[in-house]
Amino acid sequence: MLYQYENGRKEVVPFTEDIYMQGFLKNYFLRESCYNCQMRFDKKNSADIIIGDFWGIENVFPEMDDDKGISAVILNSAKGKEVFQKLEEKIELKETTFEAILKANPVLTSSVAYTKNREKFFSLVENNEVETSIQVIKGIEADKEIEKKEQENAKLRGEISILNQQIKDLLDAKEYFLGQLELKDTQIEGKAEELQKIYYSRRWKYTSKIAEVVNKIRRKKG
Repeated sequence: MLYQYENGRKEVVPFTEDIYMQGFLKNYFLRESCYNCQMRFDKKNSADIIIGDFWGIENVFPEMDDDKGISAVILNSAKGKEVFQKLEEKIELKETTFEAILKANPVLTSSVAYTKNREKFFSLVENNEVETSIQVIKGIEADKEIEKKEQENAKLRGEISILNQQIKDLLDAKEYFLGQLELKDTQIEGKAEELQKIYYSRRWKYTSKIAEVVNKIRRKKG
């Protein structure tokens, strides 16, 4: 976004950081007609020629994508084709299908989604400075980030809860195994030291109950 001020100073702001562009892309201050467009293609658009940005051209004609913008031209009538043929020799063009253009340009056949944030924005514009409304847009985006983080934290808490249960199961399995050692110790005189070595060796994890829990943890970590 290029801003040129009355004193001649110019300022370039990346569109991802520009508050106007972000509000525009999120439909906060479009004209009301944009939310119920009567010139959509499915409304039997009467224009002989439709011209617009060819979003998604990098997936259709990547060799033409110069990162400066390529136009899409749709010819709806014989008159439109006749006019366009007079220009063909003066422009670089490639023929494609309506479906290829529509794929990344859904507003050709549908209106943009209405957002209640538009009402909030214009309500503030009427009663406050524009700067206040801009701060509201920033606040809306901040709220979305907070909500997203809350969802991530809730998911993490759930995973931690599952892991804690698995650890509890593992400890229970350990107690079970030690109980079996004590049982065998009473039944097999002089074998206690040998059984303890088995427990502290890698062989302990192959008991059915412990192996099940260990595998659960491994899958979770994976």
